[in-house]
Amino acid sequence: MDVQRLLGEISFKLKTFLLLLLISCLNCATGQVKYNVVDSIYQANLDQLNKIEQPIFKKILTKRKHAHLQKRVDTNKCDYTFIYESYDLTKKAFMLSEYYFNQNDSLPVAVFHNKIKMDLATYYYDDYEDYFSLTRYYETLKPMYYKYNRLLPYQTLSYDSLIIVQAGCVVWEEYEKESAEKMIKVKEAKLNGTYQILTMIDHRNKKVIVSFQIPANKYNFKVRRYNPVWDF
Repeated sequence: MDVQRLLGEISFKLKTFLLLLLISCLNCATGQVKYNVVDSIYQANLDQLNKIEQPIFKKILTKRKHAHLQKRVDTNKCDYTFIYESYDLTKKAFMLSEYYFNQNDSLPVAVFHNKIKMDLATYYYDDYEDYFSLTRYYETLKPMYYKYNRLLPYQTLSYDSLIIVQAGCVVWEEYEKESAEKMIKVKEAKLNGTYQILTMIDHRNKKVIVSFQIPANKYNFKVRRYNPVWDF
């Protein structure tokens, strides 16, 4: 292994350890991990990126300042905070989503998309149970904690791999196949230009996970047929 690279990895791990130690010291009394401490981890991760990736992720970090993320993270009292940020290079589009959960609740106490607070009564309500299990279920506490808890500081995109093809009363296999192929192409094109940062703040255990993610060379999708007629 290259000596310089090894030293860089050791330096990064040491920085992360010291930052997490700082979190524990600064938040032991309040019980709530503050944004400025988490922001230090973002900056440590940013320092490890190459010259091509750094400007892209800096743009994401700059965008969040205009979205007033810090104020919401510090004022929404909860046990877990999940933050999803993405930037689409092709469309120059920025997306910021936040989920605030309490320990024993499957549904969050608050959800924000680009600063707008969602109405949870309508956001998580769906007459179609099967469709909910394929979509909104992954925005509840257990699957989100499972996903974020396994993230690496630097990796390729973790993405929604499910392609849902809606079927009618009469099944046309060729039509469904063509629909799935078109949807996959659209999704791949979007992911190829997408960079994202995923963050989990576990306030109970003073644990922070930050993952800087770049486009992958290859994407794998699962195609599921869905028929609303039979979804009671």
